[in-house]
Amino acid sequence: MLVAALSLGATAACKKADNTAATGSGSAAAVAGSAAVAAGSGAAAAGSAAVAAGSAAAVVADTKPAAMTQATGDDLSLLPVDAELVLGINFQSLQSSALWKQFVEPQMMKNMDELEKFKAKCGFNPLEKVTSVAMGLSNLGPNLKPTGAIVVHGLDKAAMMSCFDKMKEESAAKGTEITKDGDVVILNNTKEGMKSAAMFVNDTTMLMALGGDKDKLALIAKGDAALKTSPMFVDMFGKVNAQHTLWGLMKGSSKVFAPLAGANIKFKAVYGSLNITDGLQIEGRARMDSADQATSLAAMANSKAAQMKMMVDKLDVGVDGNDVKGSVMISAEKLKSLMGLMGMGMGGGGGGMGGGDDHGGAEHDDKPPTP
Repeated sequence: MLVAALSLGATAACKKADNTAATGSGSAAAVAGSAAVAAGSGAAAAGSAAVAAGSAAAVVADTKPAAMTQATGDDLSLLPVDAELVLGINFQSLQSSALWKQFVEPQMMKNMDELEKFKAKCGFNPLEKVTSVAMGLSNLGPNLKPTGAIVVHGLDKAAMMSCFDKMKEESAAKGTEITKDGDVVILNNTKEGMKSAAMFVNDTTMLMALGGDKDKLALIAKGDAALKTSPMFVDMFGKVNAQHTLWGLMKGSSKVFAPLAGANIKFKAVYGSLNITDGLQIEGRARMDSADQATSLAAMANSKAAQMKMMVDKLDVGVDGNDVKGSVMISAEKLKSLMGLMGMGMGGGGGGMGGGDDHGGAEHDDKPPTP
């Protein structure tokens, strides 16, 4: 079931963000949303690097944002203004990237059973249908269940509504009851204690109220309390490149940033974008309470920048009013080496780094570690 899958994907994304101070599917029916979940979880994992970098102000962009697409503009009318995290994923761009094909696709091909079952029953491949996903989530943090709205573009309304009917029995066996109330699909995940509702707002756009019922869904769809009504959000969004693979904004008041309190680092918001091609381009900003705070944080970031520059192709940090801003470019080759180093640091055994050798640096440059 799509909503259950996205619920789990959203929860996973929140946990990743929490671990950085910034996939899966719930049931066979949830495989309908596996494309969006893979995008949400995979991009959130990649994006968490951008959020974490922005949080530390070591990576925080100054290219002119591309114009907002019609779909993105519509999404901002459907996402709640009180969302702690706003995330957009251009999934078709993600799937067509060289990095996706190199790192993600081979892993997905190892376990295609659920997807094949879904295709056989519902008659389409969600990986080929979902084009983009946007979400506005609240109630983030350890041991919390996220709530909010998720917008999925690309799924055919008639095919998906029929699919919900076909997957009822199998979904119920896995803990999620699917019922319909007119054009609204109600999903009750008894295992997670989470109820959600979904409806199509047009022939190819599905809106979901995560942790909400039919009335909550109707309220979200009405759009009276949407992100577009927030001057601060509109200002920040104008500095984000929504054409990139992943874009996002997170409020500094979110409990996700609680671990930074001890470091005396406090943001009003962290926001930016991540573009995934054959390498990574990260553009980000951290909005502070004052220009003095931004200047101080940028100075701290620049003092540590030399330690990072050997791992990236470009790293610029500056100040724009109350914002610390930055831009990072990482080539595929350097990314591969960086992933190997991260794997070793997280207990990967160091196999790709020459066993137990404690020496770092140049001797590994000719043969980058395998992630």
